[in-house]
Amino acid sequence: MATNTDKTSELLQAVLAANDERKDQALRVLRGEVSEVGRQKSEVRGPLLLGMSAGARFLGVSRATLWRVVRAGKIEKVELFPGSMRVRREDLEGLAVGRSTARGQRSEDRDQVERAGDGTRGTDGRGKA
Repeated sequence: MATNTDKTSELLQAVLAANDERKDQALRVLRGEVSEVGRQKSEVRGPLLLGMSAGARFLGVSRATLWRVVRAGKIEKVELFPGSMRVRREDLEGLAVGRSTARGQRSEDRDQVERAGDGTRGTDGRGKA
């Protein structure tokens, strides 16, 4: 197990050996200006919310499959107003790389709600199959 002193020493050695570009990247990470390696927080990557058809196309699956993923609790739908469902682009990206992205309730809790019968099982959430 590395001690704090070992980590500090290793960090300082890496900084001294790095070129200016790598030092600038490290500073941005330490300041919290970069959320992922190589991706700036303010970088625009398209719409934040996608409709169900666009979300399904984004993943390369059918709308029915995307609804199954939502009902399974792997991602959460966003209801802008009654009958207008969207999914977060960030959740779709996370799903594509194998991250569990559901917010709020745990999937076990969702399973209990479905077993209790919420009236939408087997539908798209609006009562349509």
